[in-house]
Amino acid sequence: MNKTNILWLRKNLRMHDNPTLLHASNHSEKLVCVFIYDEVIHYKQHGVDSLGPYRAKFLWESLSSLKKSLQAVGNDLLILQGDAVEILKSLHEEVNAATIFTQTECGQCEQEQEQAVSQFCNLETINITTLLNCDQLPFSKETLPNNFIVFRRLIEQQWEAQKSMVSKCCETPKTLPPVPDTLKTQSLSVNPASESKPQSAKASFLFKGDEQSGLDRVEQFIWNGTGLENYRDTCNQLLGADYSSKLSPWIANGSVSVRYVYHEIRRFEQERIENDSTRWAVCELLWRDFFHFNALKHGSSIFSKGGIQSNSCSKKSIDIDQCHLVQNWCKGETGNRFVDAIMKELLETGYLSNRGRQSISAYFVKEMGSDWRLGASWFEHLLIDFEPCNNYGNWNFQSGIGHDVKKLANFSIDQEAQRYDPQQAYQNYWLGDHSEA
Repeated sequence: MNKTNILWLRKNLRMHDNPTLLHASNHSEKLVCVFIYDEVIHYKQHGVDSLGPYRAKFLWESLSSLKKSLQAVGNDLLILQGDAVEILKSLHEEVNAATIFTQTECGQCEQEQEQAVSQFCNLETINITTLLNCDQLPFSKETLPNNFIVFRRLIEQQWEAQKSMVSKCCETPKTLPPVPDTLKTQSLSVNPASESKPQSAKASFLFKGDEQSGLDRVEQFIWNGTGLENYRDTCNQLLGADYSSKLSPWIANGSVSVRYVYHEIRRFEQERIENDSTRWAVCELLWRDFFHFNALKHGSSIFSKGGIQSNSCSKKSIDIDQCHLVQNWCKGETGNRFVDAIMKELLETGYLSNRGRQSISAYFVKEMGSDWRLGASWFEHLLIDFEPCNNYGNWNFQSGIGHDVKKLANFSIDQEAQRYDPQQAYQNYWLGDHSEA
């Protein structure tokens, strides 16, 4: 057994179903668990900070909660800030670590970090981010379908032949190896993010960044109400706490395991009912996998102006404050009440329904004619549930430069408002009653 090892936590901020944590525990006598606020998490792009106020608060809450959970089983969490590779190299030398364990990531920057770390220490990576591992897919990374329907059909065909394709959740360790006595580096005690603030009281759901709150939400949405059972009928709504699961923030930073959610849905189907709603919930988990594997296939092109449909990887710098129309969109001051209501909710809560996201991204690209990268960066800044693969994959999709090239010629924001907010209840909630103005 290796005497002292390091567990580099990134987007697996939980105790339950954490194979990386369990594997590191089983192969260590002493263990350093570390999370690093690095250049992948916090940077400036298009004139805005990537880590905005709502996600900054949620992330710090998640880390503080995990720190207490690790302490309860004999370990601790070291929270640091800076260049991840340099910090890990310093820790490796400080405790004479044999191996650094971490989770597999799809992003190019994360993979470059892994490559750099492997130059000075043995690095072991384990996939816990997606439902499926790459080696479970019925195709290679290079032949991954660019069409989600094809992707889904191939996966479901394989599921029919192999019911246990999604791995079972692993056990939660009851004890962990202690922190080595040689560790002298001190953990951050305050949130390093310059911006951090709570959601508005008008938010339909208040998110708390800790593992137990996420697990409680799984229980509430799937088992204690009709949320899952009626999901297909409610998923395009704009107001309310239970039209969707609201699990995305916890899944995004790994406080809740996506495999755990999947198996709870399947258990619900076995014990209560399987219907279009339960199948649609599983379908949306597959959408998440699809975006992650597409990022793995296409690399940095998902961030370029031409998206995955272009051979160019240009990232020419443009700032939001250079465009008056974009600034008005960001502030919810376009003059279109439906758009402005959606943007006000985003500004005040850090969260939007899926319908709201689809509507304003299509409006941004088609009716405003703006560079999609600015909209994607603003989403990254404000969304409490931001994930790069999902966010940039969706913006590629809406811009017609991603997978399933989307034709937006007939898009109309007024038709969206009429279809999804016909009584203007959503607009009135966020902007006030227009008839009384």
